[in-house]
Amino acid sequence: MRATISDARISWDGDQLGGSITHNGWTLRVPPGAHFEWPVRPYNPYRNGPETRLNRAIGTLTVPLTFTPDPASYVRPTETVFNFTLSVGAP
Repeated sequence: MRATISDARISWDGDQLGGSITHNGWTLRVPPGAHFEWPVRPYNPYRNGPETRLNRAIGTLTVPLTFTPDPASYVRPTETVFNFTLSVGAP
């Protein structure tokens, strides 16, 4: 899917993402079940509310977390591994 950044809401699920996000020469590979939202307006403490300017908006990528135990090692509650691939090509 393609989109131009604007005030228009974008909400893409894993099928619409097609396994990756590409922008300005880089590609981020995402696992199945990922979800992308645009625009998300962060809290602005000076306004005591959400940011209103588009140039302050952010996109969020939500990825489901799954646990697959490794029988060859102990489970450590604070040990977490997130695998992702980011590829950057020539402009």
